[in-house]
Amino acid sequence: MNNLKKYIVFCFFIAISTFASAQNNGNLETQREKIQSQKIAFISQQLALTPNEAQTFWPVYNEYDAKRFKLQKSISKTMKEINLNENLADKEMNDMANTILNTQLQLAQLDIEYHEKFKKVIPIKKVVKLYAAEKKFKNILLKKLGNQRELIDE
Repeated sequence: MNNLKKYIVFCFFIAISTFASAQNNGNLETQREKIQSQKIAFISQQLALTPNEAQTFWPVYNEYDAKRFKLQKSISKTMKEINLNENLADKEMNDMANTILNTQLQLAQLDIEYHEKFKKVIPIKKVVKLYAAEKKFKNILLKKLGNQRELIDE
């Protein structure tokens, strides 16, 4: 009977942690969607796209952004693996480092590919403004995140 109680308590904790994890993932996805909406509004305002430009630009940009996010997520996953397994053999560490570098190379190739695609749908001046707007948005986001952490630490 004592083992049954332990098993029930164990199952209860597993269920709670699974539920909490699912809620946390839901919150992360909701936050990501909110940030994406803010990013789209910010870029739209910064670029002052005409309706025709917007109609051709956003599908290309969204495709680019999704591919970029997937590659960045891959780098983060590998970095997390390295941080969790600091005692890996040198060969495994080398392989993971190569994976990160290859993914960064893919990111650079993606940037080059989509630079050409962006030039086909919006004027070059707006392409350059896009890069500046993305950097500005990232800085604003990081500043907000820093402010939130300061509030939490107080």
